[in-house]
Amino acid sequence: MNSKTRILERLRQGQAQQATAVDHGDLPAMPRLPETAWKTRFIELMTANHAQVIECNRANWIGQLVELLQQKRLDQLCLGQSPANLELADVLASRLPELRLSRFDQALEAYADSRMRVRLFTEMSAGFSRATAALAETGTLVVASGAEEPRTLSLVPPLSIILLHQADLVSGFAELIEQPRWQGKLPTNLLLISGPSKTADIQQTLAYGAHGPKELVVLLVDECVQDECVQDECASD
Repeated sequence: MNSKTRILERLRQGQAQQATAVDHGDLPAMPRLPETAWKTRFIELMTANHAQVIECNRANWIGQLVELLQQKRLDQLCLGQSPANLELADVLASRLPELRLSRFDQALEAYADSRMRVRLFTEMSAGFSRATAALAETGTLVVASGAEEPRTLSLVPPLSIILLHQADLVSGFAELIEQPRWQGKLPTNLLLISGPSKTADIQQTLAYGAHGPKELVVLLVDECVQDECVQDECASD
């Protein structure tokens, strides 16, 4: 018996010995991180992956965003076309009149020669996105892209700013897809973001920003504040 025959024979034996597939309900429960540890673990892993996490609340997150834009001396910011982003754009325009705001329509992504798409790849300093959820176990942002949340906003500009509500933290991916909002209506494109873009050569030397954002800043919003929301806060947040 030659080596090829022996290998094929072992494969046939293994196939014959495979157990019958079990139902999902018969599988053991996956271990989950305690909810009290979600925030700490998420921040630790995000920071370890060269992302910056800014903790804020409903009353001051817009002010934190304005301060960030001033610190970075950004002259351009691109947002999606959601109603909340349109309100945010009005607030930013009043506070930072020198900031050039662009609203990116996902429909424009289909046209490689569109003016907006060219600007996004060649001129835009930063993109603002809203996370749908986040996974504490892996330190991962979940962004459900769509008509109001173009995927390129978090994948192309040198700086990616992502708003995350602490209430949307979950333990892991298994828990995420078990939520009622996902049942039967998963988006066609779900972005999982764990830090700025990075790549490595054959010697495993990491380089950041080679094919996407060089920086990732997460605005982590804690909903638990006693004061009423400030006047300029977007109602949908």
